[in-house]
Amino acid sequence: MEYQTNSHCKYLIALHLILVVKYRKQLLFGDMGEFVKQAVLDISDSSDFSVEEIEVDKDHIHILLLIMRG
Repeated sequence: MEYQTNSHCKYLIALHLILVVKYRKQLLFGDMGEFVKQAVLDISDSSDFSVEEIEVDKDHIHILLLIMRG
């Protein structure tokens, strides 16, 4: 992770996001986990954040986001 710079500031905004399936049902294995992972990466391509790291378990997802101010 590197600091982002603008004309008058230097910053690093990192967010650790954990998304949990309702009732902790184990739904995110196999193709479903890969689908969710790819969907998050596709959304980040068209947004003001980037995904530094993403891990999918059977009942939750860990995402480390880097926020880019514009």
